[in-house]
Formats: sequence, C-alpha cells, structure tokens
Amino acid sequence: MKIPENAAVRTAINDAAFVLSEAGIGNARGEATLLAEHVLGHRPGSSERMDSEKWQEFFSLVGQRARRVPLQHVMGIMYFRHLTLHARSGVFVARPETEMVAEAAIDAAREWVARGVSPRVLDLGCGSGALGLSVVSEVPQTLLTAVDISPAAVELTEENAKFVGVPARVILADATQPEALREALRSEMSLAAFHVFATNPPYVIEAVTQPEASADPPAALYGGGPDGLEIPRRFLVSAVALATPGATIVMEHGETQGEALVEAARELGLENPVTRPDLAGCPRFLVAKTPESLTRIES
Repeated sequence: MKIPENAAVRTAINDAAFVLSEAGIGNARGEATLLAEHVLGHRPGSSERMDSEKWQEFFSLVGQRARRVPLQHVMGIMYFRHLTLHARSGVFVARPETEMVAEAAIDAAREWVARGVSPRVLDLGCGSGALGLSVVSEVPQTLLTAVDISPAAVELTEENAKFVGVPARVILADATQPEALREALRSEMSLAAFHVFATNPPYVIEAVTQPEASADPPAALYGGGPDGLEIPRRFLVSAVALATPGATIVMEHGETQGEALVEAARELGLENPVTRPDLAGCPRFLVAKTPESLTRIES
C-alpha cells in the first residue's frame, strides 16, 4: 500500500473500517475512529488531514486489530467508567458489563460513608485494578486493598493506581485460600475486616472461541468445576472470612450462574443474596451481605 503524503483522515478511517470489517470486527467504523483519535491525540475535524508518519502509525495499529489483537492491547489503554487505564497482554481486560458491578460496589461504599465510616474495600482478583480503582476514585473516603495471584496483574494495578492518582494497597496473594490470604494481608498491613468486596472472578465454563477473549490469561477466565463456580465459591469463602458485620459482597458471574451462586451465598450464611442484571438485562452479578451479628476477625 502506497503511503500518502497528506491523506484526509476521513479517507483513512473509511479504508481502515473496510479492513476491520473484512477481518470480522462488528463495530469496524467505531474502532477505526477510536484508533484514529488515539494516533492523533484528539477527535479529528471533518476536514483534518493525516501526514505520512501518522498514516503509517495508524495503519500499523489497524493491522494489529485486524489480526484480532484486542483493541485495548493495540492502544495500550482501556476505558472503564470514568477512568482511562493502562492495558497490556497478560492481564485481563475489563468488559463494559463489569461497570455495573463497580456501580453496586460504589453504592455499598457510599452507604458506609453515610454512616460516618471510611469503608475498607477489598478487590479480590484485581487484574488491571478497574473495579477497585473505580470505587476509590468515586468514593474518595475508601481505603482500597487489591489482591491478585498474578504478578503481572499486581504490577499493572499498582501502575494504574499511580496513573489515575488514587491510593491503593496492592498485594500478591491467592484469593481462593482464606488463611493464606489472611497471612498475606497481615504481613502487609495490620489486619482489618473489610466493609465492601468487589470481585470479577474467573467463571467461564467452556473454552472461549472469540479471538479477543482468548488473549486473556486462562487463569483469569476459567472458574473450574462443571459449572465454572469453583473459584467464585472459594472467593466467597475468603470474603466471609475477612468481612466486617454487615459487609457487602459484589461478585460478577455468567448469565447462567446466578441461581447457583445465590445458593452458595445462602449456604455461607450471607443475607439477602440476589443476582442483578447488567445493562443488557442479563443476570450478571451477585450482591449479598454478611450478618450484622458476624463475629469480627481479630488482628
């Protein structure tokens, strides 16, 4: 392809949209426009032109996306609620439906603030940090701790906390092992019970077929067991072990897993467990509370 000296941005976007559409990407024009904005650093005007250097950079990114590299990895950033976060290969990319999970955790944190409490929030399996960082950015009184078993995820969450300018304690730990998690927290901080738990655990049951999803690390996708809920159930046990009385647990799940997860919550003695829908109306996340009579963990 000949590199033009001074191409119209509109023409470049049209050509890129065709390439992406041929690659099987549904929102080809929207993604082509986002890539153009990313390269230019601003939303292009209707008559704006693109020099040869920018044109070459733009179509290099378009080529990556046409090979089904996730858009967030191509750009190196992802958008989540009000945040712009760094994204990279090897760490799970937060999806739009998870924004409703964040909203429920934010609401729970605000309830504690209204009671005069600075809520301690624990993001279990934090990945990029999108969930927990959303809570602390929108509820500044929050004291955020984030844990993940992946060193790459811990590193990226720490990086994103600095990038968006919010405080966060990020710890390398296995959230499926309550005692090990407690010890990891004890070694990093004076152990305290948490008021809000926000988590998007692995819960996928079968092998993913979407190319973009297959770019996520398997450990962040597959929940284990015949129903995909082996790890989510363990996360629930860990949350109960570290919860203050009346704590709220918010956990994402798949469309068919809501009833089973509600039952798991009931078996652990959690109160009023319900599954709530995402913006598409699909059952998407569990909300449950620990009893007000729950015995506090001793530091």
